[in-house]
Amino acid sequence: MTRAIDRRRLLAGAAALGVGLAAPRVGAQTPRKMTFVTPFGYLVAFAPDLIGKAGGYFEREGLDVTIAGGRGSAQSVQQVLSGQALMSRTGGADIMKAIANEAAPVVVVATINQGSPFFVISKRAAPVRSPADM
Repeated sequence: MTRAIDRRRLLAGAAALGVGLAAPRVGAQTPRKMTFVTPFGYLVAFAPDLIGKAGGYFEREGLDVTIAGGRGSAQSVQQVLSGQALMSRTGGADIMKAIANEAAPVVVVATINQGSPFFVISKRAAPVRSPADM
């Protein structure tokens, strides 16, 4: 079976190889301590983060991670801005407000949802099915 390699797979593979070659070995180093905040406690939606800690995956990468359960998406942004946490998961609207209104010195490094968080809704009597309908 022949499998075609598209642009996305090629770039992902090249990036992974580059990181693997450039990353220093962390075996003999002291793990870096950091706090990671979930926006809403320890919900099942944060299982990947919790498994990373419980399974020792973070430690294998040289990180000593403390996971703190937050009380809202805005609070997780505040924890990072105040220096109480290095990273957090947060809602798109809260991070956009922090950057736009307060010029928050943060960097967004990833997203879980590869689609837009915004949706267009309309009445059945006047449906919006494309930009031309607007």
